[in-house]
Amino acid sequence: MEVEEETVEYAFLIIFTIETFLKIIAYGLVMHQNSYVRNGWNMLDFVIVIVGLFSVVLEVITKEGDVGGQGGKPGGFDVKALRAFRVLRPLRLVSGVPSLQVVLNSIIKAMVPLLHIALLVLFVIIIYAIIGLELFIGKMHATCYLVGTGILAEEEPVPCAISGHGRQCTINGTVCRDGWNGPNGGITNFDNFLFAMLTVFQCITMEGWTDVLYWMNDAMGFELPWVYFVSLVIFGSFFVLNLVLGVLSGEFSKEREKAKARGDFQKLREKQQLEEDLKGYLDWITQAEDIDPENDEEGDEEGVKRNQSAVVGDVVAEAIVGAVVAAAIVGAVVAAAIVGGVVAAAIVSVVVVAAIVSVVVAAAIVSVVVAAAIVSVVVAAAIVSVVVAAAIIVA
Repeated sequence: MEVEEETVEYAFLIIFTIETFLKIIAYGLVMHQNSYVRNGWNMLDFVIVIVGLFSVVLEVITKEGDVGGQGGKPGGFDVKALRAFRVLRPLRLVSGVPSLQVVLNSIIKAMVPLLHIALLVLFVIIIYAIIGLELFIGKMHATCYLVGTGILAEEEPVPCAISGHGRQCTINGTVCRDGWNGPNGGITNFDNFLFAMLTVFQCITMEGWTDVLYWMNDAMGFELPWVYFVSLVIFGSFFVLNLVLGVLSGEFSKEREKAKARGDFQKLREKQQLEEDLKGYLDWITQAEDIDPENDEEGDEEGVKRNQSAVVGDVVAEAIVGAVVAAAIVGAVVAAAIVGGVVAAAIVSVVVVAAIVSVVVAAAIVSVVVAAAIVSVVVAAAIVSVVVAAAIIVA
């Protein structure tokens, strides 16, 4: 069983140590504003881990000394005493629960106001103890005895009044006289200042204060005890002690507001940081898009080259367009020439037919018709030659 406990302890110690080193690496040790050591809860975790490691090292040294025959405790340290610090490990939960931090911080911050309240309570106890000494000194030691003996007449004795309006011994053969230690074994009384303060403190805590009131009523009557004890409970318990709750409540409210303000400030800080990072990123992009002054000349030369290339491209495009237009014109002229040839061929055919008819009708004028046909052919050939020449010139 002890071996299992040691194994579990080592496992938790390793986990806590790794957590501590990771936090130190993430937050920094002490130099930064929000570093690891500057947080009180982190400091508590750090002390717990260091004490655990120190106890383990001492335990190992102790075992080695026992094996070597030396025995004893190294350096006079007791490892078991250091293990008592393991009870602080549950306090590490506070560092992970913000609400517990608020409660404990409010209690710590309320220590100074609570000290003032404690002084006020002490002042009230002293005042009422002095008043009780003046009013009730020696009143708690009289009770009922059997006449002529020192035997108590009651199994549970209570004070009685030797004279005055207090309780009288009503049992036959009994008498009220001094000699009794008093209630609660003689602790509850006003015989000296210390016992008076103890009795007043008991009444302020409202633990059995009615019994003390009834005992004092039995001892001396109903007049003064009621005024004394009722005023003590009202002023000392209802008013003064409740100031403790008021102080704690006020400090808790302040600490909660501070925690809320810290949370809001942290959120605002993160938002501002995000906006600054975004603005810096946008500025960096804007600066990256700007051209450096050293590269202006190269940029101009590249621009000129780009302009020249554009001009050449435009010229080439215009030349291509002109060539296409010229080709279209040539095609049109060739088409016109072909049409003219066809028309000429049709005319020649008509002329030949007319010549043949002329030969049939008038053989006499055959020669003339032939000559006319020849002339017509020559004229048609001339026309065709002219058309072809015009087409060649246009091309």
